[in-house]
Amino acid sequence: MTAPSLLETHPHEFGAHLLFTEYDLKPYFAARNSIQEHDGGGSDLATFEHNERTYTITFSYQSSGIAPRDKDDINEVHEYRIRVHEVDAPERKASFLIQPRWASMETKEGKPIPTPDVLGVNVKTQGANIEPDAYPTLLRKAARRLDINAQYFEEVHDYSTIYDAARYVRVREEKSRKIHSRNGVLKRIGELIAETDYRKLVQDDRKKSGYYHTVTFSSSGAHKLLQHRYAKEIKHYHTKHPDSFDEDDPLRHPKLETSFQKSKNKSGAVPWHERDRLKRELEEQILNLLGWTGLPLRDDGYTYISDGYHDVDESERDLQLIDDPTPEIRDEQDALVVQKLRDMNESDVEVIDEIVADGGAKPREIAEDTEYHLSTVYRALKRLEELVERGEDGVRVASRHLAQRLHDAVQDAEEVLKQTVDKAARALDMSEKELDRRGSALVRWMQEYGGEIEDPENEVPMVEIRNLTGTDIKEAVRELLRAWEKVGKSVRRLKLGTVKYDHPRLDRKDFADIGGVANRRGTVPAKSRRR
Repeated sequence: MTAPSLLETHPHEFGAHLLFTEYDLKPYFAARNSIQEHDGGGSDLATFEHNERTYTITFSYQSSGIAPRDKDDINEVHEYRIRVHEVDAPERKASFLIQPRWASMETKEGKPIPTPDVLGVNVKTQGANIEPDAYPTLLRKAARRLDINAQYFEEVHDYSTIYDAARYVRVREEKSRKIHSRNGVLKRIGELIAETDYRKLVQDDRKKSGYYHTVTFSSSGAHKLLQHRYAKEIKHYHTKHPDSFDEDDPLRHPKLETSFQKSKNKSGAVPWHERDRLKRELEEQILNLLGWTGLPLRDDGYTYISDGYHDVDESERDLQLIDDPTPEIRDEQDALVVQKLRDMNESDVEVIDEIVADGGAKPREIAEDTEYHLSTVYRALKRLEELVERGEDGVRVASRHLAQRLHDAVQDAEEVLKQTVDKAARALDMSEKELDRRGSALVRWMQEYGGEIEDPENEVPMVEIRNLTGTDIKEAVRELLRAWEKVGKSVRRLKLGTVKYDHPRLDRKDFADIGGVANRRGTVPAKSRRR
């Protein structure tokens, strides 16, 4: 079966430690001799060709702080840096810092330096806009022009690792708004990913809408989203002053980028031999996110922008593409809240309220603030373990979405929930027990939108939405249809009904056919709720 043709993603920042041991320290001493022959180095010492591009070479050295071995006839251990960049596109570049490595290394002050038990050189490799596989090739070509034997850098050792990698696509500004919008996919991921390790959501619109939005998550978050292994950051961002560029300038338009996050990754750096898997994960994250946003996964000639380093292109690739998992994750968390709220006793409510209010707390602090015995707090946390997570800093709610849902619920948990459940049960002609099993998504929808549903047997259904809070009416109706289907009710029948809602431009209520609204192609922004 032929793989589908998909949009190409582009390499951006990259960092790796490439270890070479086949020739022991010969590469290091060859670099030392070369820097002497080139009078201490310099800029634009030579050029070479790679993939029909011309690169220029800069050569320099720096102090390492490493004490020399007794057997080596040198007084100072330097490190030697080879920099290359494309002549016509200087941001396509690489830096190779050649560092000696041997067992039991020490600083000049006699402090041990943690190193693997090898004899050779580590080449700290950094660069941008270059595919990972090309870095060793560029190193060999640059070394050859500096009269360093290129064979020294043929065999990359198994201990070599990648600590930074990013890929991106440049999206036309008007098309990227769905990514970073108020209810966009980045926000949904940041609010819904529940994990014990790390997550972070940043939304900076100070210079313009969508200026710098990121969501960062650890390995467990990556697994939750796409069954991936590596921690990542997804970033939508503009250049520093985007509005200073003309409409036809690529820098006017933002990048959507996914990068590997070593510090949040369960296993740390990625082994060099797993670089293809890392690239695949970064590509899958970008393409899936585009798909979840409704943007094309192929080059349509408009949505994606070529820049000075990469052209928009597509190729046949066998990548994992799935439906947006965030609605299902949200429904699971909402169902959990509904279920747990019904079972909570007074101490449970006070404990969860304390955690939500403080953004997290240690058990002893919770006991002091609630005046419960510490053992009572621990028993409550045991009952609430599906809602909370424990870390070094204490106990916190497992996701932002759960925290918000619990905050809203705890304010008037019993009365508000009872009213909503009663309404849902009447609308569905269903017992509360059955509603608890199948109807949590509908209960959540009614709570969020202030929804009322009437479905009399011999009349058309009637739906009223009292609280759109800036959400598109089409999206609100589609969420209702998904929730309606989950409880086993006829979506086809509900589409024949009428929805009553606040008109986005007129200060009055409006009526529309549910099926017509759900099938609209464009978007109709709903009127924001007055506060």
